[in-house]
Amino acid sequence: MWTHRVFLPSINDGVASKGKPDFDLIASYGYQATTDLPMALYFEEIAEQYPDCKFILTTRENSEIWYRSWEIMTHTISQPARYGTLFNLSHVRKIGYYLRWAR
Repeated sequence: MWTHRVFLPSINDGVASKGKPDFDLIASYGYQATTDLPMALYFEEIAEQYPDCKFILTTRENSEIWYRSWEIMTHTISQPARYGTLFNLSHVRKIGYYLRWAR
């Protein structure tokens, strides 16, 4: 769903866009909560579609602390051997497969 409804339309149009994720499809798999990106980009749409939903806003002391946290997180994805694997890399391989297939 993310590939076909969000990533590919943006790539094909040559414009960065949010696309139209299917929140009901996500919920149909039993998900009842989400954190961080990409779902944080859609908080207004989620609130409209699910008016009883709850949001928790987390903050950092300042932008430097936020940036250090973001940098560590992105490096754990791009350089997992250096930082330790925080997630199953087979998911990354699957995403790569689908992105190649969709071209």
